[in-house]
Amino acid sequence: MATSNLYEVEIFLAGTRPASNGVSTTITPEYLQEVVDSYNPEAFRAPLIVSGNLGHDIGNYTDKTVSKSKELCHGIPSSLRRVGDRLYAGFEKISRDFAQWVRDKQIHSFSSSFYLPNSPNNPYPGKWSLRHIAGLGTTPPACKGLAPPPEPPSDWCEAGEFESYAINFQDNEEGVISFGMYVSSPQSPWVITADLFQLLRENMIDSEDLETANRVLPADQIAALRDAATRDAMKDQQILQLQMQVAQLQQDADDDDDDDDDDPSVGYEENEMTDYKAILKKSGMTLAEVAKESGLTPQEVSDICQSGKVPNAKQKKALDKVFASDSDSDEDDSTDMSEELEQKAADLAAREEALTNRERALEHQEVSSFVEGLVKEGKLVSGRREDTITLLLNTPNTTEIEFSESLGKKTPRQALMTDYASRKAWNFSEDIVVRETAPSPASFSAPAGYSVDGDSNKIYIKAIAYCESHKLDRNNQTDWNQALEASMR
Repeated sequence: MATSNLYEVEIFLAGTRPASNGVSTTITPEYLQEVVDSYNPEAFRAPLIVSGNLGHDIGNYTDKTVSKSKELCHGIPSSLRRVGDRLYAGFEKISRDFAQWVRDKQIHSFSSSFYLPNSPNNPYPGKWSLRHIAGLGTTPPACKGLAPPPEPPSDWCEAGEFESYAINFQDNEEGVISFGMYVSSPQSPWVITADLFQLLRENMIDSEDLETANRVLPADQIAALRDAATRDAMKDQQILQLQMQVAQLQQDADDDDDDDDDDPSVGYEENEMTDYKAILKKSGMTLAEVAKESGLTPQEVSDICQSGKVPNAKQKKALDKVFASDSDSDEDDSTDMSEELEQKAADLAAREEALTNRERALEHQEVSSFVEGLVKEGKLVSGRREDTITLLLNTPNTTEIEFSESLGKKTPRQALMTDYASRKAWNFSEDIVVRETAPSPASFSAPAGYSVDGDSNKIYIKAIAYCESHKLDRNNQTDWNQALEASMR
């Protein structure tokens, strides 16, 4: 939105999306709120740029700065605000050129770059912070769903025009994550190789046949390349998350150190000006108990622990030994707490294992039900039931692969199950050999001295035909007798 004194644009949307380096990164609304809370233009001014060096092409734009290490700054946001999942930047001034690019629809969206909490150049260490905002032209944004920039009022720039100036700009600064352009897929050598092999396989299917393609470029091997790319991307994401966790731990440690500075009992072993009065109060011991444990007189203990008298080396050693033994009990408490945490961690691991086993059992039940359905429909012989279940359970079911247009995008297991389900059922009642006519009468001459009973021969032939037409077994005595009785009628 644009008002008489503020021009506000959407610059980011929380969610998981690929950064300019191809690694998918999650930016939560809480991170965006941290960006809003940390931004102070008096301490650090995040520039509004249009960078040809970073690929933010807007057509006819030419950056006439001194060198490629510099960019033109077209504005500085005076404030940031978050509304739900969306991050807004408000400007009191922008350059005349930038305002005109927005009016001419050469700027259609924005991208943002952030300092990670542990970045060495982060102006707000330990927190997410805004590094720069860039206007995008022909470059598709990585952050989909942003509202288009509103058109500044015609008289707005005249009231508050921003004089653009050159700034030093590093496009490979350490500890920075940028969402400058849409990355369709991680530029991983695994992905590139898999795409090339997939194109070659499809061409081989068209020019040769599927059998040749399966022999030369097996689909499961191409899928393995994509799995390798996924694993690499997950490792990069884990490294980023670990960096963020390390930064948070460092910040927490710094906060603890600040708290310890306020506690006079910390480090009393090394501090010659130890505040024994505070230590005595913290220990809960009486003067008499300290005197008895240390071997000092009650007056010596009183002078040191109440009046603040500096002890000599012998007195200090005796007192330190007493108070150190008292701190050992605190360490025992810490040990008990550590054991309790370990037990909770073990319980959590056990619950996670139980959940994993339950998911595996449900997965086995689902696959078994599917295979049992194939057997009942006559699409799979029962002797192959267990082998088919084992094959499906060991087929990857996490990463989707682009198959043909008919199959679409499926996991390897889903594709295999679709293939099984589309097979034709066996017709187990179908004859392997079908006779359309009864066998012709036998034609032979009886040996000398013998004769053939023509009527018996006809009955025999009719009986055979009867067995075949009524699906009877002529080698079975009962079926054969039934055929003979029918043939003699």
